[in-house]
Amino acid sequence: SGITSMCLDRRSRKLIIGYHGGNILVHNFMNGAVMKKFVGHSNDVTALQFAGPDDCLISTSWDKSICVFDELAPGEGLQHPPSGPILRSVTDIHKRDVGCMAFSHSLNLIATAATDFIVRIWDFQHLKMEKYGNCVHHKAEITSLIFIEPYPILASADCVGKICIWAVRPAQSRGRLLFSFENMGIVNTFVSAKKMEKILKKEEQKRFAFLTGMEVPENDDEDKEAELNDLQPIAINDMKLGTVDQDGSNVIIYTGDD
Repeated sequence: SGITSMCLDRRSRKLIIGYHGGNILVHNFMNGAVMKKFVGHSNDVTALQFAGPDDCLISTSWDKSICVFDELAPGEGLQHPPSGPILRSVTDIHKRDVGCMAFSHSLNLIATAATDFIVRIWDFQHLKMEKYGNCVHHKAEITSLIFIEPYPILASADCVGKICIWAVRPAQSRGRLLFSFENMGIVNTFVSAKKMEKILKKEEQKRFAFLTGMEVPENDDEDKEAELNDLQPIAINDMKLGTVDQDGSNVIIYTGDD
């Protein structure tokens, strides 16, 4: 069946793949052999996140559920029974299909988004929605989520280029929309932010950033240069949020292509 999601384990030795239909298989990264199987969803697995220190696997699906599996459970391959029970799960987390998910170990939080245009925040240990965890602002399908550590911040992006910055616990303003802006690829043209990645700035080890995925024109260098000049930095320090680990790190958000 078709592959719908994928991630690596903590040591990058196992390739964990979610499939159409709901199965999750753990493959040996070197030779592709199936090592174990997890069963818990009845529809496409839309997102996988590996909770490294806990050796847990978090998954979401079009069946509107979150499942947490014990990745250390023994397994004997594809033709054998599933590898251990589900550690915990919750159903009906959204009214419509769940499309993306993010996880933060330091914040102990899971974020989910669905085609109902809503972001929801969940406690990782109990899989209960946070008191202020129903985040409503997007007017289009949400395509990407990412926690901007070390700050208590979640960024969400939708298919028409809107990016929202939300406060989460332990910030006093948890659940509040701090800022939103539009990801502009070319002047007066909206660009879908399909992917966001956090990057570590090489020139200064205590500065972090994330990039929103954006198409680059294939015409000539002048068009590409015009797009890159439209990058819009936003200093999180101006929002007066403290870091989770209080180490004084700075977060800067960039839109555009790397």
